[in-house]
Formats: sequence, C-alpha cells, structure tokens
Amino acid sequence: MKRTRPQPPDLWTALSLFRSRVFNRMQGGLSSLDLDLSMPQTIALSHLAEAEPLTVGALQARMRRSQAAVSHLATQLELRGLIERGSDPDDARRTVLRLSKEGRRRMGQLDRIRKRSFEDVLRAVPLTVRRQLEAALIATLEALESDEAR
Repeated sequence: MKRTRPQPPDLWTALSLFRSRVFNRMQGGLSSLDLDLSMPQTIALSHLAEAEPLTVGALQARMRRSQAAVSHLATQLELRGLIERGSDPDDARRTVLRLSKEGRRRMGQLDRIRKRSFEDVLRAVPLTVRRQLEAALIATLEALESDEAR
C-alpha cells in the first residue's frame, strides 16, 4: 500500500497554525505577568501603545466595536490604572485616552514576551526564508494600507 504525502496547508491554514503556535509559546510568559486582561482589553491597550493618544471614537474605529463597548473597555482600563483620560491638546472639547505609566510598563512586558516568543518560533527557519517572509508581509501590509486609503 502506497502512502501519500499530506498536502502542504494553504496560506490561510498555514497562517492560522503559525499564529496558534506563537500564541502557545507566549502562554508561559504571559502567565508570569498576571495581567488578568480580557482579549478586547489587551487589544485596546495594544492600539493605544501603537498610536496614543486616541479618542474613544478613534479607538472604536481601530477595534471595529461599538462606541458603547469601547467606552466600557476604556472605563475598565482606567479603573485598573492602565490608561488615563485627558483633554485633546488640539481640541480641549475632546477627551483622549493614553496609557498610564503602569499601562506603558505592562505593555512593555507584554511586547517583550511577544517578541521573544515570535523569535523562538522563527529561530529554526533559515535566514533567507525569514527575509522572504518579512518582504511578503511588508508588501501585504502596504497593499492593505493603500486599499484602506481608497
């Protein structure tokens, strides 16, 4: 009986498996942080870390959630001391969200764990393949950004 070789996964499946394996590697480091954050809270903090200050409306657009849900998330994060609300320097009528000192510290820890986990997964991949992956991802991001700009 001839055994057939399994087909390589399609791109979507490969990306899903990659994401899953990176997240699995992160779990040990994340449990040591004792963040006790929901996924939406973590995503909100990540968006703020990327582009603070943000209004609730701008954070809502980035997260693609309702204004009420994002406002509730912001309140929860503020009560935990991870973000601060303040006046927009360009328009004092608007309120903006920023990471607090503690929020910035926690996001720094989280980013270090994410980066280390990602590097651990890619360590076994030859450098030429990593560079090809990087180029492909950058090209894809540029295409997405130009598509969003239209």
